[in-house]
Amino acid sequence: MAHAKTLIMLISIILFPLSIISISALSVSFDSLLFDREFSRLGVYGQFGRENVLAINGEVLSYLKGERPSIDALFFNGREKAHLADVRALFRGMMAFAFLSAVFFAFLFLFAREKRRVAADILFTGSLALIGIMALMGTVALLDFDSSFSAFHVALFTGGTYLFDPATENIVNIYPEGLFSSFAEKIALLSSILGLLGLFGGWCMKPRNRGAEARVSGGLLLRGKRAQ
Repeated sequence: MAHAKTLIMLISIILFPLSIISISALSVSFDSLLFDREFSRLGVYGQFGRENVLAINGEVLSYLKGERPSIDALFFNGREKAHLADVRALFRGMMAFAFLSAVFFAFLFLFAREKRRVAADILFTGSLALIGIMALMGTVALLDFDSSFSAFHVALFTGGTYLFDPATENIVNIYPEGLFSSFAEKIALLSSILGLLGLFGGWCMKPRNRGAEARVSGGLLLRGKRAQ
């Protein structure tokens, strides 16, 4: 029984930071206002026109969310659409992971005997792990974002399907690398903020030493009697 509890707690502590990172990535990646600001900052509007870019990006985001079965825009060629299909599969996997993690935690808290202690342990330790992951990833990205960005694609996509020629293919012009570095910073920032909030919340929820509280209460009561 003790081993089962340890295993469940370990799984929870692994799932928690990964879930927060997934939720942060989805929140940032589907923020149309953020895209608008970044397109303007990176000069994408100057190349394609604001209305055209926003219309194309709106179609892409709807497709990635699963709200439409395909991309109709002639702006992208077959290779580009194939890569967007791979990205869609990645996002849908992240959505499924976040949902299943939420279900797992809901059942865990529902059947846990000491709900407050379990929640405190997962929040505190999971948030600590999350902050550690963000610190490590942030350090690696700051040292060499280009290599990190390439390694990310190598790990998640089939070799060569994510390489495009900016002279003939639009996807790298409407979504330049600077866009992804900015999004990575915002995902890391949001994840870190949620991690700090979780760390504080977990610390506040941790059960206090009742013996110490009893001694303090007894001391105060004794002082009150002496004063009388």
